[in-house]
Amino acid sequence: MNIWIAGAINPVVAGGVGRSMCNMARELEDRGHHIRLIYAPSRALVHNYLLFSLFLAMRLCVAGSAKPSWIIGRSTDTFFALLVARVFCKNTRIALHSHGWEEMAYALEARLPNFIVQNPTTWKAHLIRFPVLRFLVKNVDACLCGTFSEMRYLAQKYPQCKSRLRYFPNGILKNNYRLQSGATLAKENPVFLCVGSTTWKKNISYAIALFAHIHEELPLARLLLIGCPQSLLSQEIAGHSRAIDAITLIEAQSFATMETWYTKATYLLATSRFEGGHPFVILEAMAAGCIVIASDIPAHREIIQHQKNGFIINGIAPHADARSVVSHVMHLEYDMPLPNSSPLVEQNTLRKDTLIDCALKTVARHSLCRQIDRLERILSV
Repeated sequence: MNIWIAGAINPVVAGGVGRSMCNMARELEDRGHHIRLIYAPSRALVHNYLLFSLFLAMRLCVAGSAKPSWIIGRSTDTFFALLVARVFCKNTRIALHSHGWEEMAYALEARLPNFIVQNPTTWKAHLIRFPVLRFLVKNVDACLCGTFSEMRYLAQKYPQCKSRLRYFPNGILKNNYRLQSGATLAKENPVFLCVGSTTWKKNISYAIALFAHIHEELPLARLLLIGCPQSLLSQEIAGHSRAIDAITLIEAQSFATMETWYTKATYLLATSRFEGGHPFVILEAMAAGCIVIASDIPAHREIIQHQKNGFIINGIAPHADARSVVSHVMHLEYDMPLPNSSPLVEQNTLRKDTLIDCALKTVARHSLCRQIDRLERILSV
């Protein structure tokens, strides 16, 4: 098949959208498909989704005999391409690849205090973006959803689009570097890892507060914080003066070298308020042997089973969450008994090697190869 994968992003950005696009392209090319990655050619198109959509439609108009059989585009990126395809290129089908439906995020955003939401949804989104998304989900040939919760939301809100919904979660390369993992670090020095930008969705401030409480009980604990500019977080960290020397900030890190940091950590803190799709960072950390401690949100619950392949915390009370985390760390590292649990439960489920083995099985179910198998079946219908 001739497939275009499009996204209004800078090609050098290593975020989840770019990685998803590149991973899809690489695996599909290895299977003999002709793939074209289409990024935003200028900064203006990165920040204006409709302009990028118009650019993509123009590329389709001039493609001639090289017109694709499918265009896979994120969010509103395929709006004008869909119109062109319906009128002039009837053999080109459109797939909406939209991890994390924007209206779901807005519903959560509307319930949060104003001081938490740094970049609130604007009137432009209500006037243009949301209507365009609704039009797309009702008219594309396939809507690729990154989580079951997103599929359920869309099926309930837009029942007429049920037949177009397809489950297509993130997939990662199964790198076998467990033997080098942070799980083999000295027991007296647990290292926590947190990855993310300073947005209300990623909720990095909560991770810092959570670690500060953990550090009170485990003074030798350390936190590696990756992806946050120091200028934005210095004040946040300064509010936890006792833990400040135990926090290491790494402002920017390419995903090509993230393995190094996964293998330095014992535990991953994933404290997001909202995730679109199953987070790459959780799956990659699990593959490296890190034990994941994740906030209680739908996208996390789909891949984390509490006390089976990781731990779920409530994500809204750092002091209470810290007590829970410390009790599990003390049990895993020092064989300390857990409160309110039977010896049988501790012996059979709360062992570090058992947690890691279960996590690796989860990673296997989210391998890139398996997800591209799923995508090929969707596109071949």
